[in-house]
Amino acid sequence: GYWGFIAEEVAVIGPRLVTWKVAEYTQDPNDGSKKIRTPLSEPEPDNVAYERFVPHLVNLLKRQAAKIETLETKVAALIFIVAQIIQDYK
Repeated sequence: GYWGFIAEEVAVIGPRLVTWKVAEYTQDPNDGSKKIRTPLSEPEPDNVAYERFVPHLVNLLKRQAAKIETLETKVAALIFIVAQIIQDYK
């Protein structure tokens, strides 16, 4: 089967993450070696440009790593506070 993203769905999220089809190409019925170009009234998403995802994914990973580090620091502080409360309660 096929796998991957659907260009129309990706275009809604990030128009620069897809390639756009601006015309249809059909075989010339009079000369099979030629193609006829018919412009579309509106560009439509054609393919997902996976190579354009990499910079976005790297930035997302950086942000996630920063959030994780912040949360780990907060958890460590909370553990320390809870330990102090338990110690003071004894």
